This record gives sequence, C-alpha cells and structure tokens, in this order.
Amino acid sequence: MKIKKIIVASLLLLVSALCLTACHTETPPPSSAKPTYSFTGLEVVETATGEAGTYYAFEQPEVFYGEQAATVTVSVKGGDKNIPHDNKRVYLESVGTYAVTYTASCDGQKTSKTTTVTTSDTKAPLFSNTLKTSVKFGSMVALGDYILPRDVSPISSVSYTVTKADGTALPDGAFDAEANILCINDETIRTAKVTATATDAYGNTGSAEYEISLTPAPVYGQFDFGWFNVGETEIGGVTLTTNATNESEMKIVEENGEKYLSVTVTTPVTNQYITVGLTENLIGDYSKFDFVDVEMKLDYTLNGGNGGLSGAEFSGAPTNAKENIFQSYRGEWFTYTYAGEAASDSIAKNKGVFLLFKAWGAQTVTIQIKGLVGRYETKTLVSEGNEKFDFESAFGLTAAEIKNVTYAGVAVPNLNEFVPESSGELQFTVYKDGYKETQVSVQVNVLPILLDNGTENDNDHSWEW
Repeated sequence: MKIKKIIVASLLLLVSALCLTACHTETPPPSSAKPTYSFTGLEVVETATGEAGTYYAFEQPEVFYGEQAATVTVSVKGGDKNIPHDNKRVYLESVGTYAVTYTASCDGQKTSKTTTVTTSDTKAPLFSNTLKTSVKFGSMVALGDYILPRDVSPISSVSYTVTKADGTALPDGAFDAEANILCINDETIRTAKVTATATDAYGNTGSAEYEISLTPAPVYGQFDFGWFNVGETEIGGVTLTTNATNESEMKIVEENGEKYLSVTVTTPVTNQYITVGLTENLIGDYSKFDFVDVEMKLDYTLNGGNGGLSGAEFSGAPTNAKENIFQSYRGEWFTYTYAGEAASDSIAKNKGVFLLFKAWGAQTVTIQIKGLVGRYETKTLVSEGNEKFDFESAFGLTAAEIKNVTYAGVAVPNLNEFVPESSGELQFTVYKDGYKETQVSVQVNVLPILLDNGTENDNDHSWEW
C-alpha cells in the first residue's frame, strides 16, 4: 500500500507541474501584417483606334487603394519595343498596334490595366520643298531632289507635271517627265507651275502646287532690275521683311529709261526695322568681293515726330556714309559702298545681300535700289620676283573659272605659273557656272621684299641672314 501511495503522489506532482507550466505560458503578440485593400478607379478602355503620325492622349484615371490615392504610371510598347512618351501622350509613329499600360501602385501593392491602340493611315502624303523660288534659264533642275513627299507610311508612287503659269504646255524639251528634269530656255516664260503628286502604301493620294520664277543668269559682280516688268510686285529672289505693325509695298518702277526696285514702308511707331534682301539665287554670290556698291535713293515723309534712318547695313553701315544716311543723302541717288569682313560674312551667312534699315519715328520710308556692283581692291603682291599669283585666294575663283588672262597687255598662258615681275593691270574673263561671261580688270602692285631696318620706307618684312 505504501508503494501505491508513493506512485499516486508522484503522479499528482507531475500533473500539478504540467498545469503550472501551461498556465504560465505568455499570450503571443498580435500579428503585424498590414491590412490589404482593393484598388478602385482604375477604369480605362480596353481598345482604341488612332491615326498613324498623330498623338494618342493618355486617360487620367483617379485610383485609390483603400482611402489612399494611388500613383498611376504609364508605359507604352509597340511590339517588343518600349515607346518613349511625355506622360501625357504618345506619338503613334506607324500603322500597327500599341499597348498602353496603366499601373497603379500604393503601399507596395500594384495593379495594371492595358489599352490596345490600333492605328491606321488615312491621311494623304504631304510635300516638303527646298527648291528655290527663282530658277535661272538654262539651268537643269531635278525636281525629285527638291520636292519630296513625306508620309508615315512608305510612298508607292510619285510624279511631277510642269506647265506655264496659265496651265498651258511648256515648249518641247523643257521638261523630261521620265527623269523629272526641268530646263527652260525660253525667256518669254516668266513663271512655271509644278504639280507634285504622291500615293502611299495604303492608297492615300496627295498633291501640291508650287510656282517657280524664271530669271536670267546674272553677270558676275553686276546686277540691275532691267529685265523685270514695270509694276511687278512679286519679284523672285527679292524679300521684304518689317515689323507686323507696318504697312509695306514693293514693286518695279521706271524713271528716265531705267528700272529699279521701289520699297515703301509706313511705320506708325518708333524703332522699326526694314530688311530688303537680294538673294544669291537672283544676284549671284558677292561674298568674295572686296567692295559691294549699292546704288540707292532713300527718302522719308514724317507722320509726326522725328524721322529718318539710323543705318543701312549688312552687319555694318556703309563705309562711305554717315550713320544717319537719310540725312546725308536724302532724296538723291547715291552709291553706298559696303566693305570689310562684316559685310562679307553677312553676305555669305545670309546667302545674299540683305540691307537692314532702322527707322526711328513715325514716317513713310522710301527705299529705291537701282543695282549692285562687286569690285576688287588693288591686289598687292610682295615678292622677290618669283612669287606666283594665287588667283583663288585673291578672287575666290578657280583656275577653271578664269580664261583669256592678260597682264600688262601680255597674254598669260599658264595661270599656275603666272609670276608678275612688276605692277600692271590684270584682265580676265570669268566663266562661272550660273553666270554670264564677265570681264574683270584689277590693278596689281608688285612690291619687292625690303629689309626691315626700322624705317617707314620699307615693307617691314623680316629677313633671315
């Protein structure tokens, strides 16, 4: 019996210990997991259509995650290619499908929806035109090099037709429709009309019309308005720009048998700008000349207040006129001379002679231009008697463009070996592409190399002993 009592007591102690252990176990802390919510408001269309070559604007859904506003980002794919965009719209470059995916994110959670945009091409091709508005008689113009169709889709066909301005046919041989080459020699044709037509791969057809003024080839270094008709107001190759508030008129007039360009500008307020441009395509390139003479008559009529022009310039005023040239030679023909690097750089940069006038005061300004002449200054060659004359450096002309050269009345058979031993007059004929044949005369001074001895009566050239 004693053994049973011991066993029972032991069992009671074990059960008691287990009970105590169970009763003293701590309650586990509550879970730290954030509650999850559903995204609401991400509602976008599943499909849409668009025109290739235009922009597709993104939808602007307001999305919430619970009560919090979610951030919405957009990505676009065309096939496997990521398409850049500005977060507001995307450019639909070509025909096909684009996947526009809207992704909402908040508290590390994300959800997305996609709009499939299918594009088509229903628009006709357009044209870009780099052809100059005036073309010289006898020059060959490949129209396909200048008037080009552009479209988001491939071009399947393009064609050109050319007629006179009134729509009648050009003379035989003036336009090669197979090669698209225009070459008009008939100087009675003042204007030609070009019609370009193109069709894209989806059957859309578009056309454009352009007018081309025909002008004679200029004389190298000389230009006047004698070829134009009195009363003409659209002069190919001549531009007039001024402030939008000004009234302006440009036309060809004649006086005492001489034709000239007349420009009238009325300026209602002060500090107005007037630019008359004679483009290189019309007058030729004057950037290589040392002097450019422009024969003009300038005048003004006051409309109240002060009047006059403060300058007429390329990038600098005429070298032979005061700053206020209207006051100096008002109402009379005067030859204004432009010279120096500023003038040459401006002519080269602007592709022509662009005369800038600055009108101060309300007035009516009259600018009349009779013509231009490009001149070379006397060329000085400092030599020991064996220096070759560099024609290209002196005149901007290659040996192929210079013929019939004489110096001091003696023919120069080889330009590359021309060594003037003493001063004299250089005469030659310019055969430059796009110009009529021109005779040029230039005085050349040949100075011997002298020792620099510190005096004023030498050429100040160093001499190495």
